[in-house]
Amino acid sequence: YARRLPVLHVGVMRSMGDILMNAHIAYLHAHHEDLSINVYDMEESEVMTDLHAGKIDMASVYADDAARWHGYEMVPFATDSFVYFAPHVAPGGAVSKEFMWNRQLVMYPPKYFMDRRLRTYFAGTETSGSHAEIQLSNPYASVDFCRNNKAGCLVSERLAAVMGLAGQCRALADPLTLTAYIVYRKHTEKETYIRLFIEYMRKRGSRLPARSHRIF
Repeated sequence: YARRLPVLHVGVMRSMGDILMNAHIAYLHAHHEDLSINVYDMEESEVMTDLHAGKIDMASVYADDAARWHGYEMVPFATDSFVYFAPHVAPGGAVSKEFMWNRQLVMYPPKYFMDRRLRTYFAGTETSGSHAEIQLSNPYASVDFCRNNKAGCLVSERLAAVMGLAGQCRALADPLTLTAYIVYRKHTEKETYIRLFIEYMRKRGSRLPARSHRIF
C-alpha cells in the first residue's frame, strides 16, 4: 500500500487577501515533499470555528483583539501598512479620511474582520458629508472594481506591491497598520511543519514585532 502523506490544512482570512500565501505554500512543499497542503479561503468566524473543530491546523489572520484568540498560539509574521487605491479619484499626496469617506468607497460585508476594523478607522468621519459605498468580499474584487470605476479602497502595501499597484496608491494621512499572525492549536502533532512554515513567512515579512507571544 502507498504511504499516506501527512496533510496540513491552512486557512487564509478572506479579507486579508494574502496572495503571498502561494509562495509560502510552494516553498514548504518544495522542501517537504512528504507533506500535502490544503488551503481554504475563509473569514474570521469560519477560521475560529474550524480551528476549534480541528478542520484546519493553522490560519493566516489579522487580529486586533488577542482575547478573541484565547487558547491558541499566535505568531506575528508581518506588519501591514495600508494605502489608498483609487486610480480614477485620488490626487497626489497623502489622502485624509474625509477625502476617502466622501467619495465612493469599497468596504466589506458586515461581520467581516476588515469591515469592523475599517469602520473603527473611519469613526467620526461619518458625519463629514456624503458617502457612498459598495461592499465586496475580498481585496482582489475591490481592486478590480476601483480599476473600472470612480471609487477607492484600502489595501495593504504588501498586497499592492505583489499586484503591481504600488505606483497607483496613495499614502494615508492617518496611518492604518495591522499585524498579520499565524494562529494554530496548541500541542498539535503538526507543530513541526507549522513552525517551519512560520519561520519562512517571518523571513518574507517586514517590520515585525520584536517576538512572538502566546495567548493563554
